[in-house]
Amino acid sequence: MRKKRYLIALTSICLITSCSCSNQNNNKYAGNAEYVDNVEEVNSGYSKIKNKLTSHASIKYSYYPTYTPSEGNINMLALPILFTDSEYVDSNKYSVAKANMEKCLFGESSDTGWESVSSFYKKSSFGKLNISGTVASPYTYQGTSLQFQERTLKQQYSSEKLLEDALAHYKEANPTEDFTKYDYDEDGYLDGVYLIYMSKYADGEDKNLSTDVFWAWCTWTDNGADKESPVAGVYFWCSYEFMFEGYKNNGNALDAHTFIHETGHMLGLDDYYSYNQLDSERTPSPLGGVDMMDFNIIDHNAFSKFSL
Repeated sequence: MRKKRYLIALTSICLITSCSCSNQNNNKYAGNAEYVDNVEEVNSGYSKIKNKLTSHASIKYSYYPTYTPSEGNINMLALPILFTDSEYVDSNKYSVAKANMEKCLFGESSDTGWESVSSFYKKSSFGKLNISGTVASPYTYQGTSLQFQERTLKQQYSSEKLLEDALAHYKEANPTEDFTKYDYDEDGYLDGVYLIYMSKYADGEDKNLSTDVFWAWCTWTDNGADKESPVAGVYFWCSYEFMFEGYKNNGNALDAHTFIHETGHMLGLDDYYSYNQLDSERTPSPLGGVDMMDFNIIDHNAFSKFSL
């Protein structure tokens, strides 16, 4: 079961995207002292508690088998996807694209127009979450993007099946690689997979592209855990082209906002906006848009950080 929401809002700094995600199951631990450390009085009667049951630790209460760890030095795996009509089938263009993905996902702040995924979460977590990873050689789907879309809409194929095919291809090409390095919490699942399609997304200009296929979302596979050879669990599906939405008037600097937002879902966070529009122009936004899981800007709020 998943919820999906599509919203496009262009601001001066980024294209805001939404994704598919799901709420956790019934909260069976809220307010129960069993799940928090002893209260520590810190100043003038104010108390500080530590949340022992983080989003990652609450997996057993959720619909899904795994979340990306919110603390530690973790390795993510990026699997670029080519279609036969992609301009990046040209090896020279792909080499540039691969370098851009490495910068946007795992680079320094200075590699982008704002922050990379890695630099954002290092700062947002106060140094507790350090993300690095590998951008694999591309996997080519034997068909055009529209052929993939048609098969997907007819439920003859899916992004999950594409992920499995691409991951199998990568493992076959790297038989000596120790895949447990991508499983920091040793739960038998890769800590997270970035499935990046190297083609356009459905921005409304190309009427042939469906947002049901070519958009950005986070979701989970139905795989069972394998601690000896970790399998894909949580992943996001996102277009490479989202890296160029926010800074077109600033030298086309790399924009990681969408990828940071989707990584938030992989960590276990939901969207902080309503999926029900009031009318054609207004959508309820309890945080006023000022949050990474709302309008894809600024930082995660205090509740998100407490949860993580």
